[in-house]
Amino acid sequence: MFMEPMLMAHREDAFDDPDYLFEPLIDGQRVQLSFIGNRARLFTRHGNEVTLQYPELLNVPLKQPADVVLDGEVAYLDAASGEFQFDRLIDRYQLKKQPRIRDAMKATPLRFYVFDILYYDGTDLRSRPLRERKRLLEEVLLPNSRYCSMPYIEGEGRKMYEVAQQLKLEGIACKRSDGMYAAGKSGDWIQVLNYKIEQAAVLGWRKHRPGLLVNSSAGQRTVVEAGWSGPLRAQLEASGTRMGEDRDFVYVKPGMMASLKYISRRRDSRLIGGEVVELNSTSSGSGRRMRSISAWNG
Repeated sequence: MFMEPMLMAHREDAFDDPDYLFEPLIDGQRVQLSFIGNRARLFTRHGNEVTLQYPELLNVPLKQPADVVLDGEVAYLDAASGEFQFDRLIDRYQLKKQPRIRDAMKATPLRFYVFDILYYDGTDLRSRPLRERKRLLEEVLLPNSRYCSMPYIEGEGRKMYEVAQQLKLEGIACKRSDGMYAAGKSGDWIQVLNYKIEQAAVLGWRKHRPGLLVNSSAGQRTVVEAGWSGPLRAQLEASGTRMGEDRDFVYVKPGMMASLKYISRRRDSRLIGGEVVELNSTSSGSGRRMRSISAWNG
């Protein structure tokens, strides 16, 4: 049984509100567990089945036997760094052969952070208030090394956001405590992202579709698309720093830096949620800045 998931709208700033519950956002994969007729199945948010990839999650720790549908995030938490590592999770997701999956279960053990219960013991719970569903989840789920309920606090979104910043999490989820579970994007669920800011050397721009080519702090070239198709591109193209080009890129002279914001960085240096915020021209000593129309979201 797969139920169409509820999705989050976006907001720039954290807030306090007694009518909301606030949860951390972790760098994982949205997964729905269907445990019906004593058979566990796992689905992504798009309804693709991933039961074979995550066999350690098929033993559902319920306090009493029942049919249940749970919604949450599957993630890998690195014990050494204390950080969630999405790349390791993707490595697990891409495995297809059972011997390799069994080995990976030991090297990269996953955990299911459950934040909602949609169905229980023959009853569709989606029309029930969130606070009621949260209480029921605590009553029926027995946390262990593979399953736990997502922590949350009531009313204090700014406090939860500070925790997310300290732990280098993706941000926070803000959910109306009296809200129902509705398929698709809803204003009752809001995400506030924890953006990181980085300075990167500008190398040029992509010719055939928008993208700023930069040299990241990790020493790897990467293309950032968001924030680049507006005034910043026009200003850089007119800056007189053009140096040459090839089939894919136009290159500029050294001395231009870009301020980038992003949510997380992948192993291949790709920025998730990456956006160009500002260009700083320092080669002439003028320190001239060119700022995009998008706001800082630090």
